[in-house]
Amino acid sequence: VMYVGGRAKKVREEQEDVPGVSTLEDRQEEGILRYLEGVVRLGCDSPAVHNHLLTLLADLEDEVPLFRYLTSLKSPPPLDLDFALLVILRTHRHHRSAVKVYVAQGRRAAAVELALKVDPALAREICVGPDKRDLWLMIARDTARGSEVDVSAVISVLRESRCLSIEDVLPFLPDFVAIDAFKDEIVSALGVYSGKIQRFKDEVAECDLTCDSLLEEIDILRASQVKCPRNASCALSGRPLIRNGKEVWGAGGFYVFP
Repeated sequence: VMYVGGRAKKVREEQEDVPGVSTLEDRQEEGILRYLEGVVRLGCDSPAVHNHLLTLLADLEDEVPLFRYLTSLKSPPPLDLDFALLVILRTHRHHRSAVKVYVAQGRRAAAVELALKVDPALAREICVGPDKRDLWLMIARDTARGSEVDVSAVISVLRESRCLSIEDVLPFLPDFVAIDAFKDEIVSALGVYSGKIQRFKDEVAECDLTCDSLLEEIDILRASQVKCPRNASCALSGRPLIRNGKEVWGAGGFYVFP
């Protein structure tokens, strides 16, 4: 019989009056916990076992065993993630473990939002994958929140992200702020824009040359003439050119375009 925990308050008070009962229950729960941990280490993938183990770990005051257990799980984890999240959130204390479950569910935005409240360093570890830019923007926005913005902290997020630019974080900064802290980023952004402008100029110049060449060819075609005998006929249809042709094209033969 597995101990589930969560007994009524009245029963707990009655047991506390009996010497040794609380100690005995604690030992039983600890024994069950160690047994389940051993079963899991041996490779058990039963969702029932993992769900029960998570419930026991969530009942502990110390979050370290629960967080370590969630970190060790393979993907996909052999437990009910919705159940795990519900159990952990009901504790109102194991927030870092809840972040792990959010990540396992693929809800990285929710994971970052929660991690920013309890462990900003953990929030930065989550920012991977195709949506990492949006996640880093959440961190930058949270870092710039407040009446007194720490510009150096915002710039630290910018540099660590490797996917944000200075224009991404400027909306989060005050209207008036010294640029000394992010002068290098501004210079780098200006250099990037300068290179893009030069490439656009080169493309425009190339387009101008192409247009000039096309205009010259059009003028040549307009001034060109085709001479053909009176009895000449279309090389494809055999129709006489003079009576049937509105336009004539000669290229090793005469062709009529009605």
